[in-house]
Amino acid sequence: MALKKSSILDILLVCIYETLLSIIFVRFILPLHGYEVQIAQTTGGSVNYVKVALSYVVTCVAVFLFRSIGVAKRASRFVMLIQLLMIVVPFCVLYGYLNYPTWQLALVFLGYGGAVLSINVIPSIRLPLLSIEVRRFFIFLAVAIIFYVYVGLVATGGIQRINFDFSQVYKVRAGLSKHEFPLSGYFIPWVAYVLNMAILTYSLSIRGRSLIKSMCGVFLVILMQVMLFGMTNFKAFIFLPFVIVFLVLFMGKINLFRSAVMGVSVALCCLILLSLVGVVFSIAIVDRVFVTPSAIHSLYFNYFSTHPLGLLQGTVGKLFGSSYNESIIIVISKFYWGRVFSPNVGWIADAFSNFGVIGVPVYSLILALSLRVVDGFVDERMPSGVVEGLLFGFAFSITNTSLLTSLLTGGYVVAVVALWVMTSRWRRVSSVVSKKARVNF
Repeated sequence: MALKKSSILDILLVCIYETLLSIIFVRFILPLHGYEVQIAQTTGGSVNYVKVALSYVVTCVAVFLFRSIGVAKRASRFVMLIQLLMIVVPFCVLYGYLNYPTWQLALVFLGYGGAVLSINVIPSIRLPLLSIEVRRFFIFLAVAIIFYVYVGLVATGGIQRINFDFSQVYKVRAGLSKHEFPLSGYFIPWVAYVLNMAILTYSLSIRGRSLIKSMCGVFLVILMQVMLFGMTNFKAFIFLPFVIVFLVLFMGKINLFRSAVMGVSVALCCLILLSLVGVVFSIAIVDRVFVTPSAIHSLYFNYFSTHPLGLLQGTVGKLFGSSYNESIIIVISKFYWGRVFSPNVGWIADAFSNFGVIGVPVYSLILALSLRVVDGFVDERMPSGVVEGLLFGFAFSITNTSLLTSLLTGGYVVAVVALWVMTSRWRRVSSVVSKKARVNF
């Protein structure tokens, strides 16, 4: 009975979130941003209330699927929670109110459901412990990459670009793109999303043994992230440390699922209130974060349902016989926008655009395998919030970026290595963490 009540409460909270997002989309985003290509090109007509009702059914089933992931699978639960809130539910909203074809909603559900079912079937993948020599090598390499990034940014005009005015961020990013240094496109996200966060999570994990060292580490990372944001102006860089601190300090004391759903709902309400008092860009934030990724999914679905598949053009397309001479992202930007830029898309639409319907369950399996590797690091010696903190960047990136890109050149591999180093130490020195991690989903 308790489980039944818990399920009903979880479903109710997500349905409230979907309803709130629907109201904001219809009342605020459509009047202000309905002309934008990603919305205007994906509409199938006026609202279809049968599809609106069906969207809630799909949301409820998705919540049931999420709840089937065992609480010990912390990495899997965290990443799939982000996919539920940032891909599935927003796409359900657009499906009803922009009258998307039902096959597109089926593809999103196939991707999400396939990943969850694969997670439940695939056993945990345990990696051997690293020796102290190997751990030291990786730590040295991480320090070298961090040093290289900050020196590289300063040497290419980072100090002159420092800006904390959110209205000027795109101007700063344009300056950054003109003054790139070798491997900066890879190393900057690695440092911001993983390496700095590894220092932060480790610093927080030792607070019971040395509060002074812990606080010094936390302050250092926040300062480093502030400087990184100032020189690059990627907004996530400045907010991420505070999210990680919250996760590490409170993961064992809260229900993360309900807290995340309520937190996102409250954030939406705050952004709408800001818009009502004249802060116009707050609606743009809702549009960019919650609507645009799902709408671009539909653009890719529409295009590649009537055009040749991408077949990994831009990486190894020639091996699969791709008919495109340029990356599919550029193809999409030219076709819908008439210019070249980077309308990236999340992992489900990326799977379809490369390999069609069969690609969606294949990518779901790849995602599940990747998450089960990280689940293998988790035991009673892993402090609460560490895994979630280091996967935070990856979890959000795959809502807007190719899965294979995120796995191979994004932050996933770096996060795995960081966790491998930290776990090897915690498992070899049991006194480092004496308190069993508590997770309450």
